[in-house]
Amino acid sequence: MPTMRGLFTGRTAPETGLEPEPAGAGGASGGKASEYRERAEERRRQAAERRAEASDERRARVQERKRQYAAAKAHRNGAVRAQQVSATPEQGAKPRDSAAADVAAEQVQRAVEGRKGAADASGTSPAARKSKQHAANGSGKRERAVERARREARSTAMAEKELAALMGGEVESEQDEAEALERALTEMSDDDSDLARPGAPRDDIEALMETLKAMGDDDADRDLLAEINAIPDEDEAAQLERELRGDAAASPASVAELEGREKEAKAAALSAKRSGDMDAARVALRELKLVRAQLEEARRAATESADAEVALAEEAEATKRAAVEHKRAGRLDEAKGALRRYKQLKAALDAQSSSGAAVPQSAGAVELSAPLQDRNGTEAPDAASSTELGALAGPDPAVLHQRALRRAAAAASLARKDALEHRRAGRMVEARAALERFKTLRAHAEGLERGDEPVASEPVSRQRTLVDDPQAALSEARRAAQTADAALGF
Repeated sequence: MPTMRGLFTGRTAPETGLEPEPAGAGGASGGKASEYRERAEERRRQAAERRAEASDERRARVQERKRQYAAAKAHRNGAVRAQQVSATPEQGAKPRDSAAADVAAEQVQRAVEGRKGAADASGTSPAARKSKQHAANGSGKRERAVERARREARSTAMAEKELAALMGGEVESEQDEAEALERALTEMSDDDSDLARPGAPRDDIEALMETLKAMGDDDADRDLLAEINAIPDEDEAAQLERELRGDAAASPASVAELEGREKEAKAAALSAKRSGDMDAARVALRELKLVRAQLEEARRAATESADAEVALAEEAEATKRAAVEHKRAGRLDEAKGALRRYKQLKAALDAQSSSGAAVPQSAGAVELSAPLQDRNGTEAPDAASSTELGALAGPDPAVLHQRALRRAAAAASLARKDALEHRRAGRMVEARAALERFKTLRAHAEGLERGDEPVASEPVSRQRTLVDDPQAALSEARRAAQTADAALGF
């Protein structure tokens, strides 16, 4: 049969015997293709006839073998019947023709069985193929069933292990705490109207916090618990902090007062300049710069204090609502965390409200009523510009002392809160460390108040505060304490 390549190259397949098509005979390609198709159809018809003849021959041979087998069987059966009819004394002896027939029948039977066995062994017979298919299907089903049973057994074992872990000793150890917390949460009101009463005397949140405070006591840590309970409450700590600030820091100048002083300093500077008194003009200019710096700081502190108070109030209210939602959903751990966070926010909000307006960073700078030349004992040096005049002013040592006292008080208050929080959570190692920090910071604050320690020295805990606002100092001290705890591995 010619290949497709032969159609275009003029070559001929070995079995066709066709002459190659000359190059350039494009007009006769249609006739050649028809001739090739006709010859292909003829070859296919001849092949079908040969297959039919072979099938007929095979059927004839099978029929012949069946006929021979039937003849041999009939001959044997006839010989047996003839032997039974004759019933001679030599009954046990078989005639020769009957023995020959039996031998022929056995040979035919063996030949048929041999062909069947060969077909079964090679797997070509329908029975062999069907048996193999059934065996394969049955084996696959058994393997899938075994694998499914193994997976179910593994999942059941894992579920039993998890259930045993949940029902083990840790459930028994936390049962009392969970029951106490659940009772406290059940006693809380489900009405959202309670959340709109921030000034209620003793609401459900406070009652629950008292319950949480009473939880987690251990006989082995009674001494530590007694030392922590001996620390003053938030109100006493706030009172101590206000006393450490001093009168100058407790009553900072208001924005309106600073604006009036700015106008007075500006008028004095202009009057001295017009009169030709340059020394008085320089002093008035220095005072004007200081007043303007204090005014800007007071405005910024007032804005930040108001924004911080509003943000704290909103966060406390949202935390309280979250605690109630966790309680309704039965999430006791989340409810406990939300309640602790609400307690911290509420304490910070109360401290901010009791401290009043925020203290500006430059509240204790050089007093404007005392000119620089009187304080130093000499007149101020002559300066060519107002920048040099403003650079001559420096911080007052009393202001530095008040700032150090406020930083020490804020750091001590933070350490106390950390100790209480760790004790309530049952973390006694962290509680001991926080208690030691509180003792050290309180001793440092007392030393500053007595004047035993220099003002320039930092607290032992290295809690540096870059702002003078008590709330900002508290936040900065908390961040420094968290960094120190992380470094120590708490």
